[in-house]
Amino acid sequence: MRKRKLFASAAVSILILILASVFVFQSSTTEFSGYQRRWQLHFPFPMQEQFSVSDLGFTNDGDRYAVFSAEKIPGNFFSGYHSEKNVEIESFIDRILNELKIADKNRPNLRKTYRWIRNQKADESAVTATLVILYCDKKFYFIEEMI
Repeated sequence: MRKRKLFASAAVSILILILASVFVFQSSTTEFSGYQRRWQLHFPFPMQEQFSVSDLGFTNDGDRYAVFSAEKIPGNFFSGYHSEKNVEIESFIDRILNELKIADKNRPNLRKTYRWIRNQKADESAVTATLVILYCDKKFYFIEEMI
């Protein structure tokens, strides 16, 4: 009986150690690498995270927001980005940032000139995820909604 308790205790300890290791590994990956992985993005230059916040549910639904700075961006990098202002994009950004309660100092200034691109994932019935990447004031703003 004592051996059984000792074995059960050791098994629980090993399980806790494995789960803790997985948690530490996941939390050590940068927010930027998460965006690259989820959306198959490629940025040919280093990015520095300035700010990030997320409000995700148990099934990974919810919103994410992150701000990154980058140096030495190649001139042709923005070829797929739009340069005209877009009310729908601005409404999406405002809605997500309001839901996340983002302070003005951490928001993009949409009164200035900006570039943007929208990516969406969908299943057979509806859009399930939207990512807007906005470039303004030498910063990249990632606004993501997972439904």
